[in-house]
Amino acid sequence: MNHQLITVIVPCYNDVHLLECISSVLMQHYPAIQLIVADDGSLENRREEVLAFVQQHQKGNILSLEYLRSEENRGTVYNINHAIEVSHGDLIFTLASDDVLYDADVLGDWVRAFSQQDAHVVVGWRAVCDESLSREYALAPEGKPLQLLRTGKRKAIWKALCRDNFLFGCATARSRRCVEEFGPVPSCYRLIEDYPMNLRWYRLGARVVFMERPVVKHRKGGVSAPANVSDAYLRDTREIYRQEVFPYVRFPLLWKLHMNRKILQRTRERDYHVMRRKNPSFAWNVLYHLRYPEIIWKYVKAHWRAK
Repeated sequence: MNHQLITVIVPCYNDVHLLECISSVLMQHYPAIQLIVADDGSLENRREEVLAFVQQHQKGNILSLEYLRSEENRGTVYNINHAIEVSHGDLIFTLASDDVLYDADVLGDWVRAFSQQDAHVVVGWRAVCDESLSREYALAPEGKPLQLLRTGKRKAIWKALCRDNFLFGCATARSRRCVEEFGPVPSCYRLIEDYPMNLRWYRLGARVVFMERPVVKHRKGGVSAPANVSDAYLRDTREIYRQEVFPYVRFPLLWKLHMNRKILQRTRERDYHVMRRKNPSFAWNVLYHLRYPEIIWKYVKAHWRAK
C-alpha cells in the first residue's frame, strides 16, 4: 500500500525539549514522514546531534530529514514559511519544539481526517499540561468555542475568532492544496503565525475541520503566555486586526476599542508576571494583587469554570 508523504515541521529556538519532541515523531506508526527541524538562530547549532539522534532511534518511517538553520533569529513566521517552501509532503504538520504528539497514532488519524473530510485544514484538541507533561489540566478548545466549532458555521466562527484566537497552530495541520490556494503566513507578522491564518481561512471559505481528538501535549508557555508577551507580539496583534479584521467588519472603530482593551490586558498580565518573578515574597504578592485586581479575578473565574 502506497502512503502519501507528510511533512512534520519542528520550529525551534534554544529549546531544551527538542529531542523529546522529535522522539514523539519517531514513535509514530505512520510510515511516510518528512521531518524538517527549523532552527531559528539558536545559540547552539544542534544539527549533528539531531541527525545522529534520528538515525539512532528512527524505525524506518522518516523517509526524508532536513535541518534548516538561520544565522539570525528571524521570527516564527519566517521560520515556518521557509520550512514550508522546502517541504514535499502532501500534508503539513507544525509541531512546536516544546510540545509532543499525543500518542503514536496521531499522524495516521490526522491523515484519515483529511482524506475523509476533503479538508484544507484539520484542527484537533491540545492537551494543556504542566512542564513535565505528566499532568493534563484541560483539553482546548473547550466551552463556547468548542460548541461553536461543532456547529461548523463558518461566519459565526470567524466573528468569534475576531474577539480572540482559540485555534492554536500547535494543533493545526494544513494540506499542500491549502498553501497553494490561500498562501503562506504574510511576512508582515513576526511571531504570530496561527491567528492571522485562522481568520483568513474562515473568511475566504477554506474547509476547516475540527477533529475531536487530542493531537498534542502542550506545555503551558511559549510566546503567547502572559509572562512572555513581548513588544513584537503586541505589534503583531495590532497588525492582525488592521489586516484581517478592520477591513471586513461593519464597525471598525468598535473593534479598534476591543483591540486596545485586549492589548492593555495582555500588557498588564505580562507586567504582573514579570514583577512576581523579581519579587516573589508574600508581601509583594499582596501588593501585586492590589495593583492588578483583574489578574486574580481571572484566575478565580478559571478555577470556578474548572469545577
